[in-house]
Amino acid sequence: MFIFTRIRTIDPGRVGDAMTLATETSGMVRELTGLTGNTWYQTFAPTGPAIMWTARLEHFEELDRAFETLRGSEAYLDRLAELDEHFVGPTVDNLFEVVAGTPPATPSPIVSMVQATAVNGHLRAAMHWGADLAERFGRSMDVPTIFVRGLYGDYGSMAWGTYFDDINALEGTHAKLTADEMLQAVMDEGAHNCREGAIATVARRLD
Repeated sequence: MFIFTRIRTIDPGRVGDAMTLATETSGMVRELTGLTGNTWYQTFAPTGPAIMWTARLEHFEELDRAFETLRGSEAYLDRLAELDEHFVGPTVDNLFEVVAGTPPATPSPIVSMVQATAVNGHLRAAMHWGADLAERFGRSMDVPTIFVRGLYGDYGSMAWGTYFDDINALEGTHAKLTADEMLQAVMDEGAHNCREGAIATVARRLD
């Protein structure tokens, strides 16, 4: 399985309208392309509030066909121009391959993500450690957890995604992790495979 993501930072003065338009645009994309996707609002992010669109794929061809369809839709292109007024900075696209774990059939309301990049020369070790950590974390914390690797963009990029039913479940998992010294040791043992500067974010599903 592959997961496509598109992230844009919201203009702080237009958060409400941006969320509404982003969700409507996601519905338009689903109707035009048939892709299975969702819209997320990043509530805890170091770059400020952002919208993340996601789509699940089995093959690259699905994404290629979707882009071709959207490029030919005047309604979609007009919507993009309208959306642009509500965001700042660049559009960041990524395509990830799921290496370990299985995301819920219907995404949970909240997802916590940790993004990192492997050190050059440590890619294989980083991928093995990342997959093992996802499996151990999901089992120990009793939450759906996936590990993905980036196929394009920053070479060696990877991420862990954990799904929660509500914000209280997220808080409870943080408390359990703090008390789990064995799992913390596994996290520390493989950290040398990653560059400094891992980023943790939390996103809430809008549709």
